[in-house]
Amino acid sequence: LNVHSQHTDNVGYGLRNFYSWMVDDWLHDTPYTVSISNVQMPDGNTVTIEYPVEIDYEEF
Repeated sequence: LNVHSQHTDNVGYGLRNFYSWMVDDWLHDTPYTVSISNVQMPDGNTVTIEYPVEIDYEEF
């Protein structure tokens, strides 16, 4: 899937270290895995974070 319009906000108020993006051509009721690589942790190590996402059409 094509990811675009990435936005980060790690200063000021609101959610700290917030990262958002838009995705083209995604489908309702379809499970996806989000994978964000090269995330720097407080100890200096870098990790990959993965988590499942599914947009439920009835709850949309």
